[in-house]
Amino acid sequence: METQFNQYFDHLYNLRVGVVGKGSGRHERPHKPVMLLAVLDLMDLGEIGGNRIEWNDCLRDRFAKIFEVVRSSNDKVTPENPFFYLRSEGFWQHVGKAGKEVLVEGLSNPPRKSDLADGIFHVELEAGFYHLLKDRKKRELFREALISRYFPDKQDALAELTIVRHHRVAEVSAKEVIARSAAFRKLILTTYDHQCVACGMRIRLPSGITMVDAAHLIPFSVSANDHPSNGFALCKNHHWAFDRHLITPDHEGRWMVSSSLEHRRSSGEAELCALEGERMLRPQEEIYAPSMAAIEWRASRLVGD
Repeated sequence: METQFNQYFDHLYNLRVGVVGKGSGRHERPHKPVMLLAVLDLMDLGEIGGNRIEWNDCLRDRFAKIFEVVRSSNDKVTPENPFFYLRSEGFWQHVGKAGKEVLVEGLSNPPRKSDLADGIFHVELEAGFYHLLKDRKKRELFREALISRYFPDKQDALAELTIVRHHRVAEVSAKEVIARSAAFRKLILTTYDHQCVACGMRIRLPSGITMVDAAHLIPFSVSANDHPSNGFALCKNHHWAFDRHLITPDHEGRWMVSSSLEHRRSSGEAELCALEGERMLRPQEEIYAPSMAAIEWRASRLVGD
């Protein structure tokens, strides 16, 4: 069960959401995580009984309310799309209604509004995922994961929206922390292609072993933010220095080095000092680049400055 929990946690952090828009309006599509949040809410309310998610007005309305909070200006309220396309994630399975000649393989298009009354099909979650979601604490952990990963800047607004008052899980076990950290690490290393943004080192063995870590700009304990823009990939040495506020990028993406370091004192310090003014590596997808707010938070804590 622990392995399953880790796998689903990782899966939720890496949904195939797609990126749309141009310039400052470029962003991840919010539809899939919003649909999952709507399902979790309806499970809390008792509107979803058993492992059966109906295509109905209740689900559509809940989706629309959450969507209005997190949407970007050009996002359209289309719950039919994630209801259909979530099946690409594996844990979301369409089932034809008894008596209807509709097979899962035959569902080639998203449902229509007219299908609400027809009841052609519903969704069943993969058995292992549904078993976890029956546990209220696990359900809350998955909700927090979705919000921390996709909508960290909307945490307060989403909390106000909830029908059933949710409380952050007060006691998170070490195993659950490990699951979240592992999911964030995979997300960040994929974003930066397993390459240190300070020195460019990239070592990835066939076994999967890599020499880089995922570092939060603003610690999760402070921000509850696991969006890729709140982290980047660093090798072991630069991660150590970064965590001790000895190095940090500035708003132009150039490295700043603490004045407490002295290049003549040791080769290790000289290596860190050499970063001063150098540009950090950027992710291929610019919307995942470090946010200005996170960089300012780090810059204000640079030791000796």
